[in-house]
Amino acid sequence: VTTLPLAEHGFLLNKSEFHDAMAMRYNFPIQRVWQTCPCGKNNTLEHCLSCPLGGYVQLRHNQIRDLTANLLSEAGCKDVVIEPHLLPITGEKFDLRSANTQNDARLDVSARGVWSTMDKTFLDIRVFNSRAPTNISKPLKSVLIHHEKEKKRAYNARVLEVEKCSFSPIVFSTTGIMG
Repeated sequence: VTTLPLAEHGFLLNKSEFHDAMAMRYNFPIQRVWQTCPCGKNNTLEHCLSCPLGGYVQLRHNQIRDLTANLLSEAGCKDVVIEPHLLPITGEKFDLRSANTQNDARLDVSARGVWSTMDKTFLDIRVFNSRAPTNISKPLKSVLIHHEKEKKRAYNARVLEVEKCSFSPIVFSTTGIMG
């Protein structure tokens, strides 16, 4: 709603999508939406933004992932890869138990030239519902920081120690605020 209508980046809304975006912005009920989610619960705005079965969570995440990769390429970054696999763990130990040690782990995007010319950076994206019961009573800035730290606890040590690269979490709220 606050961006230019650029079709090449998916920023072009039809009439119905524009009405939905305005309803979300001003916390009005969304019209013309299914009464019941595929998971069986009422399809409220909060539920649409959080339920993994309804499809919107993954679609929203993947759209931001793909846009990030596209913008990195346009900005001149090299070797931009969507969902790159991390190198397998071969006995490395990490200080935090929350570190991701799965051998099939992958992040959302990697690219060379994000922070310096030849260095590789892995980026992982999170989109969270700022209206969810767990977030609604907290200041938005602290929720953004919480999600960034959570991503860093999961991946930072592994990317630094095994990949010998840098890691940057990218966090958005469903209302478009970026951390």
